[in-house]
Amino acid sequence: MNHQYSFYKLRFQIEFIFGDAKQFTGLSDCQARDVKKLDFHFNASFTALNIAKLDAHRQQLGQKPFVFSIVLCQATRTQ
Repeated sequence: MNHQYSFYKLRFQIEFIFGDAKQFTGLSDCQARDVKKLDFHFNASFTALNIAKLDAHRQQLGQKPFVFSIVLCQATRTQ
C-alpha cells in the first residue's frame, strides 16, 4: 500500500508541475514545428519554473513542508 501511495504522490507532483508550466510559463504556447525549436521552448519553460521554485525555496529558509506553486510567485510580485 505504501508503495502505491508513493507512486501516486509522484504522479500528482508531475501533474502539478506540468499544470504550472502550461498555465504560467507558456509550455503549450509554442507554434514551432522544428524539433530543435520545440525542445528549446520546452526547456526554457521548465527552466523558468525551476528558477522560480529555487527562488521560493531560498526565501522559505527551511520551513517545512516546502510547498510551491508559481501562483504564489505572482501573488508576491503584484503586492
